Amino acid sequence: MEFEVTHEVSLSEILERLNSMGRFVIAIDEAQYLRFSRTRYDMLISWAIDELENVTFILTGSEVGLLEDFLRLHDPESPLFGRPYAEIRLSRFSYSESYDF
Repeated sequence: MEFEVTHEVSLSEILERLNSMGRFVIAIDEAQYLRFSRTRYDMLISWAIDELENVTFILTGSEVGLLEDFLRLHDPESPLFGRPYAEIRLSRFSYSESYDF
């Protein structure tokens, strides 16, 4: 089966469409790896926070320092500087906690 692509769609267009459909949550696990992309995800997320009231991002990462380096929330030069966020830090699970989970 072949599909014909009539035009390219940008990530911002996809996010705008999702926003128009109602509340939408985008969860990205191991988000620190976004820093290796040529796409400026920090700028895209910043724009979405400012412009799309129904889209929420949840970014998770096991390498906390690298995730913080990517987000640069406290750097005035960062696109995400000054944007609202909530942070939840979890300590490493013990063996028994891992087993229970």
